[in-house]
Amino acid sequence: MVEPKNPKALMTLGDIAYRKKDYKTALTYYKKINIRGYDEYLADLKEAKCYQKLNNTKKAIDIYTKITKTYPYAYEAYYDLSFLIPEKKEQYLKISQSINLKFTDGWVELAKIKMDEKQYNLAEKYLSNIYYIDENNYRYYYYQGVLCQRKNDFEQA
Repeated sequence: MVEPKNPKALMTLGDIAYRKKDYKTALTYYKKINIRGYDEYLADLKEAKCYQKLNNTKKAIDIYTKITKTYPYAYEAYYDLSFLIPEKKEQYLKISQSINLKFTDGWVELAKIKMDEKQYNLAEKYLSNIYYIDENNYRYYYYQGVLCQRKNDFEQA
């Protein structure tokens, strides 16, 4: 039996259920944590991810939006929102990056957007940020190759 007032145990059980793709069970654990106000917005963030996995996009957007209003430094919420609201994807990614410059996932997504728009110089700048953060990040090398291929620079690729 789990102690109902132990947020760490509830978080762990929720994470286990999430990894097992039992999102409804994970949701019940995360909701119990939210009532207790544990760990700022982490439980809210995980709750939104569960709704996202359960294809309840509206509820996920509502929770992510609530997080960004309550915790404006929650870069993960902006990042996740960028995938749910395609017309604001670049805007949310830039907000996410302005909060946490070392968040490589955001740089990758921004570079992909710019490659699709054929703005290769800007895509290269975004990719260079990944290299400066972690020169061993495989995604930097992968997308650098994709970028060279799109620029028809097969020698560099």
